[in-house]
Amino acid sequence: MSKPMSDIERLQWLGWTVVLFAMLMVLIVSPDGLTSDGCSIAFQLPTWGVIALVSALVAGHSLIGDRRRGFLEQVIVTPLSGQEIVDGTMLAMWEHLRRLLWLPWLLGIFFCITGASPVLGTLMSLVTATLFCALLSCQGIACSLAAATTAGAVVSTYLLPLAVVFVMPIAALSYRENQGPALWIGCGSWLAVTWSLAWWKLNATTVGCLLTAFHLGLIALAECWTHDNGQTWYPMAAMHPGFLIVSSLAKPERGAGQDIWNRHGIAIVLCYWAALAVNIALIRFWLARHFDRLAGRMEAKASRARLRQLP
Repeated sequence: MSKPMSDIERLQWLGWTVVLFAMLMVLIVSPDGLTSDGCSIAFQLPTWGVIALVSALVAGHSLIGDRRRGFLEQVIVTPLSGQEIVDGTMLAMWEHLRRLLWLPWLLGIFFCITGASPVLGTLMSLVTATLFCALLSCQGIACSLAAATTAGAVVSTYLLPLAVVFVMPIAALSYRENQGPALWIGCGSWLAVTWSLAWWKLNATTVGCLLTAFHLGLIALAECWTHDNGQTWYPMAAMHPGFLIVSSLAKPERGAGQDIWNRHGIAIVLCYWAALAVNIALIRFWLARHFDRLAGRMEAKASRARLRQLP
């Protein structure tokens, strides 16, 4: 007897169906459009946006859902370490989302074949988006572990994309050529405040704010050298995943493509990758170190110790 599909699986198949239908419509109405970099961007950017939203939603529901079902309480009394539980949750997320994650990679290969996107630029775009979604998933797991309610876990997870996609461009437009110092001072101040709050009390809100501030500070450090390259939209553009994804997909002779394919373009992307990889590794380490406190295992151990002392 076949296993019934879950809501996440239905959503993934729906995503595949929508993309294939849209591609078929483009093929019927305007076949030449499939060779345009604008068509590649029009397919890739919304696809990654949906994947980021779904990843944050699934990660936010991961451990808080186990807590509501009583499964997490059963797990934390086992000899399993926090690192093993966190790694197991990440693998479970991969199993949930892997069908959807293959979609943009196959789209990238397709548009490389049609000539709509450069091969190297497509690879840069795909790796950038994949690493950012992986970071978003890690932050969602951390918020889910610290949360008391599902709503708190999900909202705290969405702090990262909200800050990166919306707050940074607003700051760049406000300060223009002085955006570099403004971003550095703002990120450093936010990190100091959230670190103090998290030290005093760990919950979904403080964890989400702390990890978001840490990410902004890390990528600001990695891309600070772009401030003096003569372009007024840097360093915010070098810190913005959406800009890097779109610019990498554009053909080199086009406006947006020229900037990312100049002599600093590849270095900008490599620095961003390095910052994301370090961020993911540090979140994993931080979760393993503070797992007992976040999950309430310390309280469980203390309760068992008091029970042993009873006559």
